[in-house]
Parts: sequence; C-alpha cells; structure tokens
Amino acid sequence: MHADETGINIGGKRHWLHNVSSTSLTLLYPHEKLGREAMDMFGVIPSFQGVLCHDHWKPYYLYDCLHSLCNAHHLRGLERAFEQDQQQWAKAVQTCLLDINAAVDDRGGTLNVEDAKRWREHYRKLLADAEHECPPPVPTPNKRGRVKRSKARNLLERLVNYEADVLRFTVFFKVVVTVFSYSTLPLLLH
Repeated sequence: MHADETGINIGGKRHWLHNVSSTSLTLLYPHEKLGREAMDMFGVIPSFQGVLCHDHWKPYYLYDCLHSLCNAHHLRGLERAFEQDQQQWAKAVQTCLLDINAAVDDRGGTLNVEDAKRWREHYRKLLADAEHECPPPVPTPNKRGRVKRSKARNLLERLVNYEADVLRFTVFFKVVVTVFSYSTLPLLLH
C-alpha cells in the first residue's frame, strides 16, 4: 500500500489531502491536520499489516507494519546532489537503484536471495565510498545542538540508516519502487 499527502486549499484555509492506495483502490480524503490524527481518521493505515510505501515522513513510522521508502524521492534527491552539489556518489547510487529496479522487473517482481544479497553488497559499497566524498560535518567547538548537514549528507544518511526500507522492493513481491501510481512510474524514473 502507498501513502502520501499534499497541501490543498479548502474555503481559503490550508488543509491536507491524504492518499492511501493499492494497485486496485485509492482513498483520498482531506483533513485540517497533517499528523497522526488525520492518518487515523479512516482507520486504513492503523490496521494495515502489509508493506507501507511512503516518502520517509516520520509519522508513518509510528505504525506497526513493514515500511518501504519511495525511491522516486531518492532518485530526485540523488539527481539534485549530482547536478547541484557535484556529488559523484549520487549518480552512482542513482544508477544502482535503477539497475536494481530493472533486475527486479526482469525477474518477475522480486529477487532471489543470492541476487538480493549481491545487489545489497553493491549498494553498501557505493554508500561506503560516498562517505569519503560526502563526510559528516565537523562539530564547531562550544556550539550546542546538532551540526547542520547538507541536503546531500542528509540523503546519504537516510540511504544508509534506512537501507532495509530503501531496498524492500527487492524482496517483497508487488512492492513498487515509488508511492506514485504504476502509470506515472516510467515518467518519474526517466
């Protein structure tokens, strides 16, 4: 199942249009709030027991189900890191994700254990190499709080820390690479 949200205007006031969809059904509902109260309103996400594909918005992780991160978001972020920040690692990881997606498609929707392991090792190597090109920021002495990270660094940390959710589509049949509908996927990946 896929979940997403976007801002809308109803009667001159900001609301949120929540979307929950599968390959055959879509539920769209507006709500004044963006958080858990809104997501709980129809009871779909709280009772869901499968794989929830989403954009890494933290409130989705409050639900007890398997998570899969939308790689369309990652592909766009990687493109940005490559084009605007000249991060070479980003292009390599972007190519890797696209190649993994093609391999999943070629094998009918899921990888066998050996292929999934080989791709995961390749993915991990690219991210380990990326640490040299995009290292964590150095803390400033006597400055409190979390050290500001670049967009590229934040993306790299997400790809490392949420590896299982990024690559969930490789081992679960019918988990797609994106939260967007099947018909828009080719437009997003090209």
